Formats: sequence, structure tokens, C-alpha cells
Amino acid sequence: MLRSGGRLRLVRYVAGLACLAALAWVVTLAGWAGVGRLALGWDVRVVTSGSMAPLLEPGDIVLVDPAATAEEVGQVILFEGASGPMLHRVVEVTADGLRTRGDAVEIPDPALVAPAEVGGVARVLLPAAGWLQVNLPAPAAAAIAVAGLLVLLAGARWAFDPALDPWVAPPPLVRDPFRPEPVAPAPVAAPVVAPAPVPVPVAVPAAAASVPRPRRAAPSPARRAHRQARRTLRPVATTAPAGGTVLFVARGSFA
Repeated sequence: MLRSGGRLRLVRYVAGLACLAALAWVVTLAGWAGVGRLALGWDVRVVTSGSMAPLLEPGDIVLVDPAATAEEVGQVILFEGASGPMLHRVVEVTADGLRTRGDAVEIPDPALVAPAEVGGVARVLLPAAGWLQVNLPAPAAAAIAVAGLLVLLAGARWAFDPALDPWVAPPPLVRDPFRPEPVAPAPVAAPVVAPAPVPVPVAVPAAAASVPRPRRAAPSPARRAHRQARRTLRPVATTAPAGGTVLFVARGSFA
């Protein structure tokens, strides 16, 4: 017998919550990128170097407002550098242009950036949203993104399944057809040991115990004489002639 749920139900429910949270994060990033790109006309830029770490890491996506103007120190601007588009912070505003420097670099950029060369000001940061694009080829990144999205969609439904919710009472027991039902062992009766009989003392009445045994009466003189005669009489056998009779003569004396 298996109970639907238990520890497996809790694991699946927690996994569903994790997939739901990851899916919400993906939808949020995609929503910001879509709204910024389509509704506001912002540029979507993927960070490929660590010159602005720890603020910007490789794989982050930055939404840049191309209509904003760089006028203050501390703004992160987009401009065309010697090696391509760069996102660096303004550290000084001069009459000849803007001096920029990466947060992870101690030396400012060698060339000043003219106001006309500024491509926009960074507005929104989407952490790790472009990690696949930076670390994998485009076909592999697209395939993994689609597969991951499907997995998140499949796992997120566990968070809405009432059968997996631990706050809901578990359903009744369901018999597993692939596992035999366990048979409870028969109870073993404990041996019954009869108590040993206790001898009951028999009380002898005091009167019966104290009665003396009667003595025999002394024999009379005649009886004593008779006993003496029996002890002294001895039968003696004599041989008679053929055809005669055998005579027994008692030998003794009579007193």
C-alpha cells in the first residue's frame, strides 16, 4: 500500500514552486526587454566583458535609453570605443568631452567622449539574462532556452496541483498494483504457566493429638500356657509298614 503524497508529494510541490519562481523571473526579464524595446524604444545591450564589475557582469543585459543626454558624473553611458561599443561610467565632465572609466579599472579611458558620440544612458539592468548568448553559440543557446522554458512550464504546474499541496489533506490510500500487499504475521500466543500448587497445612485437633494410645491387656495365665505349649510341640514323622498309615507323634512336654 502506498500513500499518494508523503515525502514525494512535498518534493514535487517544492520543485513546482522553484520552477514557478524561475518562470516568473524569465517572464519578468522578457517583459522588461519587450516593453523597453517595443514601447520605449530602448536599445538592448548584452555585457561581454568585466570592465564594469561588480555592477555589470558578462551575460547581463542592459537597456539603454538613446534619447537621454549624458550631463552628470556617475552616469553609465554607451559609446563607441576602440574595440567596439562600450558601457563605462562618466568620471569627469570637461569642455572637450566626457572622461569615462570602467568600475573595475583604475585608469580612465585614454580618449574623451564627445557628447555627439554618446549612444545613450543605461536605464535598466537584467542580471544574467544574456548568459547563454555570451557563453554558447547562437543555435545551442536557442535550443537550450527553448528546452529550459518547456521544463519550467511542465514543472510549474506542480505548484497548482491540489494533490501535491501539503496544506491540503492527503487523499486516501491507493493500492500499488506492482507491489504485493504485505501480510501481517500471525500473533503468537504466550504460553500460560500454571502456578505450582501450594500445599495446604492440615491442622490436627489438639484433642486428638493428645489422646494416648490404648495399651493391650496382659494375657491370662491359661493363654500364656497355651502359647508355651504351641512353641514346644514339634511334629515327628515315622515310617509305617507298607500299606499302613503314617502316624504323627507330637514330641514335647506339657507343663
